[in-house]
Order: sequence, then structure tokens, then C-alpha cells
Amino acid sequence: MTQAQAQTATQRVTPIMIGRAVDRVDGLAKTTGAAPFSTDYPLPGLAYAALTYSTIACGRILAIDTRTAAALPGVLAVITHLNAPAMKPPPRQSMLNLVSLAPGTSVNYLNTDEVLFNGQPVALVVAESIEAAAEGAALIDVRYQACPAAVDFTVEQANAVPQKNTMAQVGSATKGDAEAALAAAPVLVDAIYTTPQHQHNAIEPHAATARWDGDRLTVYDGTQNIDWTRRHLAQRFDVPAGGVRVISRFTGGAFGGKTMVWAGTVLTALAARVVQRPVAMMLTREGVYRTVGGRTPTIQRVALGAGRDGHLTSLIHASIAQVGRTGGGPEQVTSVSRDMYAAPNMAIQQSNVTMDAVPNTVMRAPGEATGTFALESAMDELAVALLQPGTVERVRMAQTDGMTAPEPLAAIPQQFPLRFALGYEAPRTGSPLLGDSCFGHAGLGGRLAFADPATGAGVGYTCWLPWTAAPARRAPALSCAVISFTSETRIRKEGHASPAYPDQSTFPPELRQVLAQVPQHAAFDMLSHSGGHRAAVPAAGTGPVHLPGTAGAHPGNLSS
Repeated sequence: MTQAQAQTATQRVTPIMIGRAVDRVDGLAKTTGAAPFSTDYPLPGLAYAALTYSTIACGRILAIDTRTAAALPGVLAVITHLNAPAMKPPPRQSMLNLVSLAPGTSVNYLNTDEVLFNGQPVALVVAESIEAAAEGAALIDVRYQACPAAVDFTVEQANAVPQKNTMAQVGSATKGDAEAALAAAPVLVDAIYTTPQHQHNAIEPHAATARWDGDRLTVYDGTQNIDWTRRHLAQRFDVPAGGVRVISRFTGGAFGGKTMVWAGTVLTALAARVVQRPVAMMLTREGVYRTVGGRTPTIQRVALGAGRDGHLTSLIHASIAQVGRTGGGPEQVTSVSRDMYAAPNMAIQQSNVTMDAVPNTVMRAPGEATGTFALESAMDELAVALLQPGTVERVRMAQTDGMTAPEPLAAIPQQFPLRFALGYEAPRTGSPLLGDSCFGHAGLGGRLAFADPATGAGVGYTCWLPWTAAPARRAPALSCAVISFTSETRIRKEGHASPAYPDQSTFPPELRQVLAQVPQHAAFDMLSHSGGHRAAVPAAGTGPVHLPGTAGAHPGNLSS
């Protein structure tokens, strides 16, 4: 669909939807329990499976005792690396073969005695009941020979490696001399921000039901990518892709976690092949955390320099993220910083540490969510440093050139020279930061507002911006709700003004022209989307927190 076709479709649908209660197509089936999810298919002879997980992050299995589990009533099979049918290992990943990206890890499950992360499946128990399978899995006794492992992200940051630029992602970029400009800036913020690892927690945990008919395989799975799952299973079990059928009628939540093919799906199919019966397996929450990737933790330095008029003179964003030794890819943590704000001097650097852990994977706005948290937190702190109650200054959006130019945003400050600023209730005083005015910014979960500084009345948006990964295609599409406000309305950090649809006939013609291009049917609030933390400035004598590709963080003129 072209951009023009998409805009036409939006204009056609929007008037129908606004102000109406619209039922979801699948709402009745889901709310009445009629919707079948991955393990809701009562196939004849259905058996159940459960996993035993490694308890070390690196090493080898020296011995594995399955006798007690195998003797348990109802247990049909105990599968380990000692007796599992051979599977083809996952292929080497290549952007020229997108299906090679399907596996969450490169581990050839139960076909090796090598342990590559804590939680790697080391045994698979198949039984007549869920309870027997789970009890059998708990009875497996494994002895290991452990090897040194990288498991502490904070410790391993010293071993971070700068990320190279590729066709898919920018690892580093510079413009001007950002460090020199920062040092010369009258007002600056230079801080370390951290975000924790996030795990997937779908309402429906990762689950699958598999059935073989000769060399033909049918899998019921809540996958987000049917074709990748089908082709990956065909490759692993060395059967024609045309003989593999993947059925995903309903997905009980995913958030990206069911994009790749993880251990549960592969091993359910393996179990069904071994016992020659249909097998279902739903991972426990522990199983999801230990075998399915999530969002990488990050450590980020964001440094902003500005003149006292609010114009940015320097923007530095450096990040350290985590990838697994057996998979996972760099997340575009600094991508938004290349575009969101105009600055004559910029330095962007992403670095990664390789950990002996389950690899990171897709989780809603990977990289951008955590990177935006750090950037906008620093911008908020800069606003606090620049602004005093009752005053309004300009913080300029990227008009023509950040690292790339998001044209839809660029048009707004050019057409409306009214001053706007970043702001919320001042955290240190509890008093309104901007007195009788209400202002905001456009970003992930941000606000862009135009107002009369004399009265504080005006109009603004609450916006969500989806960004593409390829820099050459970085053109955000605004999805916004129009908000009107008066001097009594303030957008605070913990919330936003109630959406309203003001009488646009009272707006200047130029503003009406812009608003006519903005859908007025969706409002988003993602202020707390990352759960991140602004690290304390290092204490005197402890030295700076160092991020590769930067000169290190220093407290500037703001304290924690």
C-alpha cells in the first residue's frame, strides 16, 4: 500500500470509527472461551511434555540420571542428548536469507552436551498428563563441568565492543565536534541512564501442540511468524517445507516474543516424533524466562549542551547493550537521537557486550523504547536547567538536519514560530515548571503544543511515532489526538490532559492546514514505557562511568 493509499484509507475509516463502540472481530470468541489457543486442541492420544533446564551458564554435561523420572507412572519417554534423534543445527544467520533469522538461538537443543546459557533445556519428559511430565522433569539429576561465564551485565560493560555500521543499523555517527561543543556550552546535562532487562509475559505463555503423520508435521503455535516457523521446523527436522503446516488461529499476547522460534516449539515437535503421538507443551513462567529472550538491559550516556536561548549546541548519546553468545542482535538504542533534535554537533555510538545468557530478542520498539527514555529524560533535565517558572524558552526540534531529517516534524516549527518548550511539574520543588503555560514535545509518548505565551491557551497533540530501522527510510508517521488547553491545564510528568476535539475554525489557517493532515482518533501515553533509571553522578574519587566511544560522563551542572 502506498502512502497516498494509506492516507485515503485512514480518511475513509476514521469518520466511521470516531465516537462509536466497535466490537473486535474475535472479541466474542475470546471472552466466551471459544477461541482455541495453542494447547487447546484435544487431539486423540494427546500426551504432554515438560522441560528440565540447565543450572549453569557455561560448561558441559558430565552425567545425567533419568532413571527415577523414567520409572514415574505415566511417563512415556525421557529425552536427553544421549538418546534424542539427530536434528539439523540452525543455519548461519544471513540477511540474504531471512528465514535463517527465525531461531531464537543457535543451540541445537538436546543434540549436544555443551551448555551455553543458564536455562538451556537439557532434558524433555513426555507423559500421559501435565502433572506427570512436570514431576518427571523435576526428578532429572544432572552433573556439570562448569566453565567461566559472563553473566553480570554491569561487570561486563568494560568489555563492550563498539558496534559497526551495517545496512540494517547504524552503530556510530558523528557531526562536528560534540565533545568540544559540550564543554563550551553555557548549559549542559551529562548523565548516565540505565534500563533493566525486560522479560516477555504474554497472557498465553509460549506453547505448542505437534502431531506427525509420517514425514508430515502439523504444529499449533501462537507464533507471530507462521512462514518462518514452518520453514525453520522443516530445516531442523529435514523434511520438505511443503509438508509442514503451522496453525496460529489466535495469539494470546506476544509483544515480539513469538516472532522467533524458541526451544519450546522445536522440542514439542521432537517429543511428538519420539513417542509417535500428538504432544502439547506450555512453558511455565519460569520456562519462558529461561528459554525465551527479552529486552536487553542498557547503560546509556546522554549529554546535551545548549545556549541559554535553548538551542542545542551538542548532542551525545552512547549506549551499551547486551547480546547472547548464541544469538540476539544489537538494538537500535541511539536511533532516535540521530533525528529527534537539531544540533550542529552530534556523536552517536552503540556498543555491545556478549553474555552467556539467553539471547535478547524483539520486544516492542526494541532499542528505541529504552533509547528514547534516556534521551527524553536528559531533555527534561535540560528543560529544568533552562526554564524558570512563568517563562518560556525554545527547544528546537530537528528542522532540516539531525542525522537524518524527519520531514513531518520539521514542518511544524517552521510554520509556527510560536515558542514551545519541554516541561512537566518540577520534580525538586513540586511546583509547576511553566507557571500558567502548558507545553510539551513530540516523541515516543511525547507532546507537541502550540500556545500563546501571553495567555497559555492553545492546542497540542499526544503522539506516537513509529520509526523504521533503515536510516534512509526514517520518516515518522504521526498518529495523534488533538488536545486543547487553557492556562489552568498543565501536562504533568505522570499524566496528560484529557483528549478533546476543539473547534478548529478558531485556529489560524496555517495551523488548520497541519491539523487536517493529522488523524484525530488515537491517543497514546508511554511516559512510563521503559522503567528506566537515571544513575547517580559518580562520587568524588570514584572516577567517571566510561562508555566506549565517549570521553566518559561527568556531572555537568546538574546533580541527582
